[in-house]
Amino acid sequence: MRHEALQRCMLANDSVTVAVAVPIWLTAADIDALEVEYGLQLLPEGASPRALTGHIDFLQVRNGAIHILDYKPDARTNKPIAQLTLYALALTRLAGIRLFDIKCAWFNEEQYCEFFPRSLLAQVRPRGGGEAGHSLVAQRWHRGRVTSGPGYHPNRTRRPPKLPAPAR
Repeated sequence: MRHEALQRCMLANDSVTVAVAVPIWLTAADIDALEVEYGLQLLPEGASPRALTGHIDFLQVRNGAIHILDYKPDARTNKPIAQLTLYALALTRLAGIRLFDIKCAWFNEEQYCEFFPRSLLAQVRPRGGGEAGHSLVAQRWHRGRVTSGPGYHPNRTRRPPKLPAPAR
């Protein structure tokens, strides 16, 4: 319910929010192509079905860049870096948007943290045409283990958008 109220509020009152609850579906062919292009493993070996689905909470266009936002009330225990990076990769594959033009962020009532997925992925690209460098899901960003480093910029001075009061 909180997600839905926040989505309605952002669509009605925020001029840069262009879509909410955007569905994402990556097929096995999409996953294979992204793994080759970025030199990483998106799913654990032998995962079945070989597909990724989800939805982007908020899609914004600001200053010529695409912003993928995710509302995470439980962000202290579930930092969605891997999830948001997957959504950014999905937009590159499905909509032809350059990774360079995408910025991701998660927020709740207390925090707003943003990062550039291109910076994170630059760390895992194979050098010299080798095999995939890392597993996006199983290693580097599993359960939000990355809390600092290139591409990750927590911004605690910026306040998140004012949330509507919970429905009673």
